[in-house]
Amino acid sequence: MPMRIWLFAVFLVVVDSDKVLDYSLADYQYCDNNPCQHGGTCINHGNSYTCFCETGYYGINCHLDANECRSNPCRNGGTCEDQENGYICYCGPVYTGIYCELTKPLLHSRT
Repeated sequence: MPMRIWLFAVFLVVVDSDKVLDYSLADYQYCDNNPCQHGGTCINHGNSYTCFCETGYYGINCHLDANECRSNPCRNGGTCEDQENGYICYCGPVYTGIYCELTKPLLHSRT
């Protein structure tokens, strides 16, 4: 009967997992992938990042559009239109101003 020889090799590698983790995370730059949308600024923080959003945007990656009209900023029955970086108030015939807060002066005709 032929003789079979099985050779098993066992290697034991001891690795300090903290050093491997630190090495891999320290070399990874999250901001290189430009995760911040709509002009947001990305700052690396070791194993994470933070997006600082432009006005009108919010969320982890500045991916959500803030609807400034939700707070009803237009007064005296003005209509609010949400814009990309703010809003515009459309005033009725009697009011003016950024928030429709001013009464238009009445012009009196002389007879």
